[in-house]
Amino acid sequence: MVDEMHPDEPGSSGDQDLLHGLSDLLDRRCGIAATVYASAAAMPGATHRHRGPAAFAITVAAVTSSRTLSRPRRAMSTTSPVNKRRLIQDHVAGKSFVDIGGLWGTKGEMVTTAAAGGAERLMMADIQAPGNTWWQKFEARCAEKGVDNCEQLQVDICAPDAPSRLGQFDVVHCAGVMYHVADLFQFVGNLVSVTREHLVLSSVVMPDEIQGPAGALSFGPDHAYLAPVLSEQNRNVVLGHLRAHDLKAAGLTDSAAYFDQGRTRFGPWWWLFSGTFMSALVRLHGLDVIAEGPSRGGHAYTVFAKVAADTHRA
Repeated sequence: MVDEMHPDEPGSSGDQDLLHGLSDLLDRRCGIAATVYASAAAMPGATHRHRGPAAFAITVAAVTSSRTLSRPRRAMSTTSPVNKRRLIQDHVAGKSFVDIGGLWGTKGEMVTTAAAGGAERLMMADIQAPGNTWWQKFEARCAEKGVDNCEQLQVDICAPDAPSRLGQFDVVHCAGVMYHVADLFQFVGNLVSVTREHLVLSSVVMPDEIQGPAGALSFGPDHAYLAPVLSEQNRNVVLGHLRAHDLKAAGLTDSAAYFDQGRTRFGPWWWLFSGTFMSALVRLHGLDVIAEGPSRGGHAYTVFAKVAADTHRA
């Protein structure tokens, strides 16, 4: 599903278990000893400008992974807009391609773009129920573009069995989904699992810093804000930014339920983060970022990454 722009609460025992689990994941995945904070009380010296009750900060204490230390990181611009349609077409000829979550609004889908670039196999994968309005609109668009060989799969990319149901594709595109999911690690991890060569990940993002009448709030590569538990001050800062740019955000500018019978729902804005946070999270999962930058409008960001030789190694 694409965003509106095209597009358990911290402190509970369950959430503490989740945070400890994330620390363990960092240690196992990258050899990083890390502490994960989710409340202002747990963050000495934190201020409202840089942290709040909803800040999800990862503090790196030590790096011991030889892979992390040895892999070169090429400096790249994050100010020039990224033309992801051109990136996809430049890398998809003779390859397999899947668009994950591309149904909403239809215009953001990349299946027809990949077809024009000479992709050998095409798939649209989305959480939407088979045969509903969005699938019908997508089918009509494919017919209009002369694409008649696209496979269709209903799947929740965050489900544990999503990688096995999807299989692997040479090029994977996913846009407008990231901030709608509660578990960012499961989301990115599953995307990486189904990517054989290149991942194109796009999302609505926050600027590096928001300043307005309600105050200021910074967004960096090492933290994201959990939207449903934003402090009142931080929430007002974010709302001021969204309204100033005429942006809608379910759960923030409009009411939306985050849970259904105790389970997290897909749809509302769960996370607020910067483009550099997106890039850092993709790197954390073992991919090499080879291009990144904002959309032409500036409210979204794209990370184009390549699977490293040892990413899928057991």
